[in-house]
Parts: sequence; structure tokens; C-alpha cells
Amino acid sequence: MYRVNLINIAKSKVVCHLLGALFVLACVSAGVKAADFVRDVTYPKQIQAGELCKIKIHVDQHRWPVGAMIRYQFDHREQLGIVGMQILEAEEHLTDDAQVIDDPEASGGKAVVKGKRSKFVFDAAFPKNDMLYAVWVLAKGGIISLKTPELEGDQFKQLHKSWNKSETYTWRGLGSHVAADINKTIRLMVDDATVDRVLLVPLNRDLLVHPQTIVNADTFDWQTNRTSVGQHQFDVRVQCQGQMEKTQVTVHVLPRESVTSAQDDLHVAADQQYVVLLKDHQVPLKKYPLYRFVDDALIKKLSDIHGMRFPVDFNAICLRSKSHQDLPESVALLVNDYAQGFSFLFAEYWQGDVGKEMAYLKIVYDNDESVHVPLREEFEISGSLRSDQPRNALGVAVAFSTVGYNVTLHTWPNPHQERKVKQIVFANDLTKRSTKDENTLIPMNLTRITSQIMLAAIGHRSAENVAKLVKRQQTQQVQTQELATFGTIDFNNVKGNISPNLFSINESFILSTDRPVFADYHKKAGRLDAKVYRIHSGWTPRRIYTKDGFDQNVYENFVTGLKNTIGDHKDWQLMICINFIPKYMDPTTVEGRKLFSDMCADMVKRLNGDEKLGITYWEIYNEVYFRKIAEDRSLWIMFNEAAKAMKAVDPNIKIGGYAPCWPSVPMIRDFYTHCHQNVDFLSWHKYLTGSVKTQTPYLMAMTPSFGKDVHAIRQMVNEVTPGKKLEYALTEFNISWNWKPHEPRQATHVGAVWLSSVFLHLINAELDISQLWHSRGGGTFGLFGDGNEPRPNAHLFYLCNKYVKGQYVDSQYSSPMVETLGFMNKNQYGVMVINKTDTAVTMHLDLLNAPQLSEDIYEGNTLLYTLNESGLKKEMVNFANGPMSIAMGPCEVRFYITASGEEAE
Repeated sequence: MYRVNLINIAKSKVVCHLLGALFVLACVSAGVKAADFVRDVTYPKQIQAGELCKIKIHVDQHRWPVGAMIRYQFDHREQLGIVGMQILEAEEHLTDDAQVIDDPEASGGKAVVKGKRSKFVFDAAFPKNDMLYAVWVLAKGGIISLKTPELEGDQFKQLHKSWNKSETYTWRGLGSHVAADINKTIRLMVDDATVDRVLLVPLNRDLLVHPQTIVNADTFDWQTNRTSVGQHQFDVRVQCQGQMEKTQVTVHVLPRESVTSAQDDLHVAADQQYVVLLKDHQVPLKKYPLYRFVDDALIKKLSDIHGMRFPVDFNAICLRSKSHQDLPESVALLVNDYAQGFSFLFAEYWQGDVGKEMAYLKIVYDNDESVHVPLREEFEISGSLRSDQPRNALGVAVAFSTVGYNVTLHTWPNPHQERKVKQIVFANDLTKRSTKDENTLIPMNLTRITSQIMLAAIGHRSAENVAKLVKRQQTQQVQTQELATFGTIDFNNVKGNISPNLFSINESFILSTDRPVFADYHKKAGRLDAKVYRIHSGWTPRRIYTKDGFDQNVYENFVTGLKNTIGDHKDWQLMICINFIPKYMDPTTVEGRKLFSDMCADMVKRLNGDEKLGITYWEIYNEVYFRKIAEDRSLWIMFNEAAKAMKAVDPNIKIGGYAPCWPSVPMIRDFYTHCHQNVDFLSWHKYLTGSVKTQTPYLMAMTPSFGKDVHAIRQMVNEVTPGKKLEYALTEFNISWNWKPHEPRQATHVGAVWLSSVFLHLINAELDISQLWHSRGGGTFGLFGDGNEPRPNAHLFYLCNKYVKGQYVDSQYSSPMVETLGFMNKNQYGVMVINKTDTAVTMHLDLLNAPQLSEDIYEGNTLLYTLNESGLKKEMVNFANGPMSIAMGPCEVRFYITASGEEAE
């Protein structure tokens, strides 16, 4: 327990003078005199988030008359007390025959009841003064009488009787009395009542109160929540009889300790499991080059998971795909045993759309009845280019075989434990899984080429183990609502810098900037102020460096487009993506690689040397090795040769790649391991879905994955090249990669709220560059529509590039679906609050160490931008340091910007 002791502080003359000056200033403004009657304030100096903080103010009351009113203030709360009030605990004043009992409902955990010989339970001295005292008792049960001894004899005079009966503790009034009517002491006689405490309140004509309002007036409770991390400062004031004293307490709220006990108590004993045999249906993985992802390290990792002994080896059950028609479409695994449930280790080559049933299990009982168990994409099973943390399974390993593999552990609870399981059918159905809306031009999610793989399976004999496993695998499921949401932002706790290149874009139609619509677009785009324009769409090296020679006309249009894109914006940059390798440049041959390297070097010479464009960022490749990395790594060899040739022309440029279509860490590791000496920035792409049927709550719940990708890739870089400084770039991303049909949410406020959350997580991950796909047109992809009308995402870009800059600070929030971020740039502070749910919510936000702003009742002191279904709204509001409640509409993002000379245009 920590104490603020003002007497000790006053021993320092300097501190004393400073405190005296502050107290006098505060007292003058309040019209009272300064004093030193607060002995100390006790409170915990440090607590964990979520704990209750108790603050008790200790005051020397002897200088004031009995009955005077004391005003206690903590932060913005006030409680009233009375000088001379006495709280008498019953167990400390019990009579000889009374009994003390434990009672968790009592204020101190103990209470008093009558004994066997007498009904008297309480005996205490009455104050010896002329004040009139109200007597109250906190009790439950039957009748209570207040008595005092007669002046002579052993009889008692009744002063008051309470006929009130209650099943819970309530305050009961026992009249008002003076010492002249009392023979030294007062006693309580009960009839089946339980007494907790007695209160003697000196009556004050200016303050007639109920005990509930004055008991513990000197004690305040502050309930923290899990977001309250940071240093909180509170003002404490005490006033009485024209005197006032003020101090300040500081409570440091620490993050909650990780609760590991629940994770550590799961161990499946050997006699609580049995192996489901797969060997009759397994194939050697070495027979299928794409499926060779199992190695000794993976076998060791999977052989013991929470005590489960999975017999993983270099064989597995692989279901049929279009590429491997020789594999079975269905297998039946014999069990003939009882089970509380089953656990399976799955993997999958390639993937389908989120939530699609990719395969299934059929649990067949001995009476031939069965249960269908779907294996859905990113729920029970997770494909090559999908999240390694599925929604209804545990991601237990990531493997690699020229493409990434996510190994998942799915536990299925048996609803019919009383029945013997005859067999488990593991199957897929290519005809039912493939649909006409799958985009074959970009085979991102093609179910027909997927193969679902079972590595091992065990049966469980313990229902408790099954329940624990099921509970654990459900922690990844989407939560769409919270009963209460809390947030805490500490502006004294700077976490890092916000990259000025974070809110950047992919430019489109680069060869058509001479058209009249471009000037209108460019003017509007200028106010968005995106800093790095990636040039990928609308041009290819194939159109300039043709097999028949250099196309000067296309080149000149290209240069004109680059210059027009930058215009007069000297702080804007270009990123050239060298996409679509000319077909006559074969990367598998020395000659082909030489042609490509010469072409790349020539581009640098022409654009930076001849045209003086000063292009810094050069990205080699775009989504190459789409389905697998070639065994010869010829593209990696060609990357290194091209990078060296380009740096020989201009050593100041930055070269990066390889822009895969998904942030598959194993695949990016393979590239980086072979090319890191020539890599200045790593780039990748990410689109969450290819289907308009993907549910919005899933899209919103997946925004943190964008930040996790950055951390995972940075960790990989540190493992391969410890200490190397590198830039990281998400050079394409959006909700959907598909345009057949276009994703409508990308062009609405839903897409803007989704994007704001992605930005929040990229800021926290300290990404260097992100570039949305893309700037204009292109169905629903563009920030601007076909008529150059700005869409909600354009409004978001405007706000982010204008205000979200400088540094970001520690920002905690209790719900993953209602997020907040604090940021500051010089003297300007900002707060972003995002409601990703489809319902109205209230964010209870606490701002720590924010600027002290004076309330302006006419114009407000803070700019507020609200982006929701109704569009973008700008207004002035009052925003202040401390706690506040923000009522937000469904699917909405807000920006609070402290007005600092520069206002929004």
C-alpha cells in the first residue's frame, strides 16, 4: 500500500513552498483557505488491469466541531461525511453472551447474533457531548430494540424499537438521542436478528442524510478494466469549514499477467487415447512432389501435442484433386470402438474460399447411423494460402514443400458416446465443391486443384479432455458483440513512429494520363496526398521491350504517365513494378536471364538517368511462382542478376520483391534466403477472399492478421539475416482479389471501416509501405469511381494522410471488434475509434496524459470526423483528458483531432 504523507513532504522547504503556492491558488479560486489536515492518502501504487483500486483519505478531524460537514473529492467524484460520526462494528462491542458468526454478506465478513441466555448482542458507550445523534443499525432478520440501562437497578429503558424485517442487510433507524437521555451506554436487543454494525451520526441541520451516503465517505473505489494500462493521475481534495487541501495520487496500471494455467493443465494420458489406423489408405508423400512437406522436424513436433501421440510419418491420406486423379475420393477408416471424440491432424494443398466445405468426415456408428462433419476452409482445415489460425481448429505447425502448408488439429466431440463407432469416412467431392463463379484467370481459390490431407487421428476416452480441446480451438471464432467495450490511450507512452508512406496506392491507367478525365482525377487525388504510387497496372515490360525491338511510342506514353502522376508533388514517389516478364526472356537459361537483367538495367538508365525521375523503389516480379516455387529457383537466380545490374547503373535505388499473392512466410523465406544480399525491401500481397458471400464479421475479425503478417515476416528476416535493416511493403491488398463479380463492400463505408482497422494494425506493426489496390475505376477497387467521384475509402485516405502521422501511442481496447488508436504529431493529438460491428456500441474511453483543453460551449475544442453509412461528417466537439463515453453507430469510424491552428479544409 502506498501513502502520500503531506507532513513528510512539508519537511522540504522547497516542496513546501511549491505546495503552499498551489494550495493557495486553488483555495483562492474556490473561496476557501489552505490547510494541512490531510494526514495521508493510502492506495496501491501499482495494480494489474482489471483489479479494483481502493483509495482512502485520512483526515485529522479534531480541529472542526462535531457535526461539521466534510467534502471528500476523488477525481470527478464527491462524497460527504460528518465530523464525529462513529461506525461501531458489532463484533467489537458484543455482550458477554452474544456470538460472532462468519457471514460473507456482512460488511466485514462477520456479524453478531444472540446467545443462549440473553437477547442482548451489542453494548457501546454513547458520546459525551450535547449533540443530538441519530442511531442506525445495519442488520437483517427480526425485531431490534435500542435500550439503555436504568439509573438504578439492572433494568433497561427502551429508547426505540424497529419492527422492520428483511432477509438482507439494510440500515434501520433507531431514533435520535442525546447524552442526557442515555445512561453512559446503549444496548441492542434482538429477536432473531443478525447485527453487522451500528452508526452514530451527529445531526447537522444542513445535512440530513441516509447512512448509505456517508458511510465510508473517505474511501473511493476505482474499478479498472483490462484496457486501463498506463499511468493514471487523480486529484484528491478535502474541504471543511472554509478550509481546503489538495493533493494528487498516481496509480500505475500494469498489463494483466498471462493466464497460462488453463493452457498447461491439458495433458492426454496414454490410457485416455487410442490410434485410429490410417496405413491401409496412406500413400508415400515422396511420390507427389507438391506434397513433400513432412520432414523429421515436423514429425517430432507433431508426435506429442498435449500428450496426444500422433503417429505421423512420411505417409498420409491424400484425397483426389484434378492434378492427381489416381488418389481416392473417399476412404473408410475402421474404428470399432467407443469414443468421447476424435482429434485429427489435417493439411491441405491450395485452398478454396473461406467457409467453403472442402471435404468432410462421416462418423458411422454400429447401427449404421452417421453424423456429417464438414471440413470448411479456414475453420477445420486451412489451405496453403490461408490463415494458419483457423476458426474451429488449432494451428499447430507451418510446413513447406515449394508451397506453404498449414497443419491443423481439429477435435470433434462425439454426441453419441454411448454408441460404438464403426468407421470414419474421410472424403471430398470435386463435382460439388467446384462452382462456376471460381475465377480461373487467377487460380487463387480453385477447389478442383486442392487435396485434403490427413496425417493422423486418435480417439479419446476422456470427455473432459475433449471438452478442453474443443474450448481451446474455439478461441479463434469471430466475436461480433460485446456487452461493454473499454479503451485506454496513454499519450505519455509513445510506442513508435507512423510511416509517411503507409497510406499509399497502386496507380492505374498509367498509359492514358493524356485524357481530360485525368486532370480532374489528379486534382482530387492531390488532396489525398498518398506518398508512394506503385506502377503495375496498365503497363508491362512486354509492351516496351518486345521481341521485335524497343517500342518508343509506348515508352514515351509510359514516361508521360509517370511524370503526370507525380505532377508538382515533390514529396511523392514512384515504385516501378517490373511485372510480366517478356516471354522471350527464359529465366531457366543463361541467355534469357541476361536479356532480363539488361532490360531492368536499361529501365533504370532511361528513367533515372535520361528522364531524371529519381525513382527510388523498384519491385522485381509480381505474384510469380503462384502455385509453387520451381525446384531450380531460376527466378531467384534471375532476381539476383537483375538487381546487381540495376545497382550498377544507379546504386541509390532500392530493390525489392517478390510480391507473392499471399504472405506465406515459408515461401517468402525461400525467396529471401536465396536473394537477401540484393533485397532492400520485402513485398507481398494480401486479399482476404474471392467471394462476395464471405461474411462481413469474418472480414472485420481478420484485420489484425495484416499486422501479424508484418511481425512474422520481420521475425523470419531476423532469423535469416540478424541485424539487417530492411523495409517492408504490402504492395497490394483489399478485401477481395476477384472481379467476377466485383466485391461491393470495397466501394462502401463497410470497406472504409475495414480499411481503417487494417491501417490501425499496420501502424502498430510499424509497416513501412502499404498500397491499396487501387486508385481509380476498376469496378469497386478504385478510391474513385469511373466518374472520378470519391468513395468512402478516398475520404479515409484523406483523413489518414492529413492527420494520422508522427507517433502512435499505447492504445488498449477490450473488444477486438471495437478498436482505438491514439497518435500525435508535434502539438496535434488524435484519436481514431472504429466500430467494426453491425450494431450500435458505446466505447468507454479513458485518455491519459492528453492535452488539457478548455471547453468551448459555442464552437467545441476538437475536430470530429465521422465516416459511416451516411457518408463523411465534420463537426466541432468538446474533447477532454480523462474518461468519456463515445456512442457509435453500426460500422463506423471516427477521428478526433485536437484543433491546433490548422483545421481541415
